[in-house]
Amino acid sequence: MGLEPGLPWVEAVGPSGDVVIYDENQQVVSRTSGANMFCVLPGGPGREGWFRILRPTDASTPDHIVYDPDGHYVFASTAEAVQHGSDPWLIPYGHGFGPARYVLANFGVDQSWRVDQHPRFVTDLTGDGRADIIGFGDAGVWTSLNDGAGNFGAAHYVLANLGVDQGWRVDAHPRFAADLTGDGRADIIGFGDAGVWTSLNDGAGNFGAAHYVLDNLGVDQGWRVDAHPRFAADLTGDGRADIIGFGDAGVWTSLNDGAGNFGPARYALANFGVDQSWRVDQHPRFVTDLTGDGRADIIGFGDAGVWTSLNDGTGNFGPARYVLDNFGVDQSWRVDAHPRFVTDLTGDGRADIIGFGDAGVWVALNDGAGGFEPAQRLIPFFGTSTTYHQWLVTTTPRLLADLTGNGASDIVGFADDGVWVAVLDTTGPLSPQYVVQNFAYNEGSWRVERHPRVVADLTGDGRGDIVGFGDAGVYVSYNQGSGPVPRPVVVT
Repeated sequence: MGLEPGLPWVEAVGPSGDVVIYDENQQVVSRTSGANMFCVLPGGPGREGWFRILRPTDASTPDHIVYDPDGHYVFASTAEAVQHGSDPWLIPYGHGFGPARYVLANFGVDQSWRVDQHPRFVTDLTGDGRADIIGFGDAGVWTSLNDGAGNFGAAHYVLANLGVDQGWRVDAHPRFAADLTGDGRADIIGFGDAGVWTSLNDGAGNFGAAHYVLDNLGVDQGWRVDAHPRFAADLTGDGRADIIGFGDAGVWTSLNDGAGNFGPARYALANFGVDQSWRVDQHPRFVTDLTGDGRADIIGFGDAGVWTSLNDGTGNFGPARYVLDNFGVDQSWRVDAHPRFVTDLTGDGRADIIGFGDAGVWVALNDGAGGFEPAQRLIPFFGTSTTYHQWLVTTTPRLLADLTGNGASDIVGFADDGVWVAVLDTTGPLSPQYVVQNFAYNEGSWRVERHPRVVADLTGDGRGDIVGFGDAGVYVSYNQGSGPVPRPVVVT
C-alpha cells in the first residue's frame, strides 16, 4: 500500500461510509460509522498515543479529520484524495506547533490586567529580531524581555506614564508600540487629551521620559476612538513611523522628523473621513504598503467596496480610487461578523486583501498597480457558516501571520476546540490543520473580552509563534516548522 513503516493509515470504506483504522501491519484496529472514534496506535518510535478520527454526520461532506498522538492534527479531505484515484494519498507534511507553555506570571487576569483598560503588545524592543512584551498597566508601562531561548524575564516597570493612573483610557487614548527612530526597536506613541506623546526606547528595552510632541489628533482637538482611527506607519520610506489619522474632514498626517518628533499636522485628503460617511463600526480602514515602495498607502472598505489612495512618496496621497466591488457593506460584509485584513499573501512586498466571510476565506490579490484582482473564495473554512466550525468575532478570533518565513502571511484561527492554521503557499497542507489544543473557548477557557492572543516571532527565525495573555499570565506555543508528523493515508 505504499505505507511508511510504523505509521497508521486510514481508509474510507465503500457505500457504508464507515471509517476503518489499520495499524502498521495492515490489521484492522477499529471501524466506525459514528462521528467520533478513539484508538491507540503506534506512531513510530517514541510516538505512541491517541489517534482520533472525526467525520461529519452530513454525508454530503465526506471529509475526515485525523489527530496524531502529539496534538499535531491534520485535516484530511477525501475530496482531495479523489484526485489521486485509487492510489494511497499521503497528506503533505503538516505545520507543527508545540504544546502551550506557561512562561510568565504577569500581564494576565490574575494580575489585574484587563482588555478594556490595559493594552498589551508583543514586539521587538531590543532589536534582536525576537518579540518582547510591553503592556500599559495601571501605574504606567511594564515590559518583559525575551531571553532568546523562548522564555521571558521578570516584568519590569519602565515608565510612570501612559497608564490608567495618569488618566489614559482605552476608550479615549490609542497607544502603540512602533519604531520612531529607525533603529529596529519599538518606541511608544500615545494619543492623549492634549495631543501626541512619545517615549523613546533606550536600546535595552527601557524607555525615556514621555514627551509631548504634537498638539493635534488628541481628545482636546475633537478626535474620538469611536469615530477617528489613528495609526503610526512609515509614510516616507525612511524606516521611521509617521502619524496618520482619519478625522471628520478626511485624512491628516504628521511626519516624523527622524528624531522621534513630529511636524505640524497636515490635511492630506478629503476622503475616508466622517464627513464622507465613513464610520468605525462599518468601514475598516488600514494604512499599509500597496505598491512595494516601502511607503504606506491607504485602503478602506466602504459601502460599495474597496477604495484606495496611493502615497506619492512624500507622505501625501492621491485621490481616492474605487478599486473593487466586494468586501463592502453593499456586499453584506459587517465589522461585527467579517474580519478583513490587508497583508502580503504572495511575498512580493505588496499587500493583498483577505476577508473572512460567511462561506469561508476570500482573497483579492494586488495587481501591482494599487488595484486588486477579483475576489475569489480560497478556503471553505474559517467562516461564520462553514462546516465543522462556525467562526464568530466574539468568540473565535482569526489572525494573519507568516508561519513559514517566506514573507507571506498565513492564517491562524482560535476556534472552540483549539488553534487551526492554514499555510497559504504551495508548500503547506492542502487544507486547514489543527495544531494546538489550547488558547480556545473550550480548551483553556479563553475569552475574547479577557484574553488577548497574538502571533509574533519569538525566536528570530522569521516564523510566527503564538502568544496568549491568559488568567494566570502569559502562555506561548512555539512554531516548529513543517513536519514531519505522522502521515495518515486516505484512500477512496
